[in-house]
Amino acid sequence: MFRKIIYSITFFSFFLLLLLIWDISYSYSLTGLATEKTKIAKESNNEWAYYDAIIANERVIFFYFPFSPWYKKAQDNLSTLGISLEKHGKIKLAKRAWLAKKAGIMISRSIYQPYKKEIILTDQHIGKLFNDKNRLKRKHINDPNIFFSIFMLLGLIMWISSVILFIINKNKIVTKFVIFITGYGLWVISIYFLN
Repeated sequence: MFRKIIYSITFFSFFLLLLLIWDISYSYSLTGLATEKTKIAKESNNEWAYYDAIIANERVIFFYFPFSPWYKKAQDNLSTLGISLEKHGKIKLAKRAWLAKKAGIMISRSIYQPYKKEIILTDQHIGKLFNDKNRLKRKHINDPNIFFSIFMLLGLIMWISSVILFIINKNKIVTKFVIFITGYGLWVISIYFLN
């Protein structure tokens, strides 16, 4: 029994390590592509090139991991695209660039909110484009609720642990199913109340 637990933890850790290596290499390659597409879009001033550059930078931003230099580069690229599009009067694409940047920053939220100042600056650009006075006045971003962040983590651990326990030992299925449902429910409810 103890050996199975050690094997499961080792396998899970190895899987996470491979996933992290894949994420880093994939983000790195996407960033190079996104930077090149941003450069081409600015030089050509072509609407499709701008759209392609926004999509490429969006992909990088959605592969967030903490302290990633590529994530920040994609943010800067989207800001550059947004400003350039505003100058050229392509308001629809400028909105898309700024909204992509804000969405990318907001999904990186966990028990803390990274890039708070960037959210406020992005909101000001979005407010200007959408004529939204509330966004223009915003000076502060609320932190995520720590209480629900901890419950979210606890629910996720319960949920994953129940699956691992079920794989290791097929006895007491009802107990493991109750842990699975409780963990999953706690995780979903905590995500709902996190903000």
